[in-house]
Amino acid sequence: MEKFVPNLKRQYKESVSVQLLKEFGYTSKMQIPALEKIVVSVGVGEAIVNKKLLDSAVKELEQITGQQPASPSRTSSSARGWRSVRW
Repeated sequence: MEKFVPNLKRQYKESVSVQLLKEFGYTSKMQIPALEKIVVSVGVGEAIVNKKLLDSAVKELEQITGQQPASPSRTSSSARGWRSVRW
């Protein structure tokens, strides 16, 4: 059984890395920069007033990434915890 490889990673390895190898004259594939993490974020400041904007932003991110985005309530609650800590 083959291991699943995301489309973007497969495309980077098959076409982009070959172009980088030629363009910059690298002598080894180990010199080509590697992608470690891709982050996609959306600013939804107006979602405080209109909750439908948040729902549409979530649907758009699901279509773009193929994954369900993290819940804003989870991320904001963890950030609140850090702000309240005093040293």
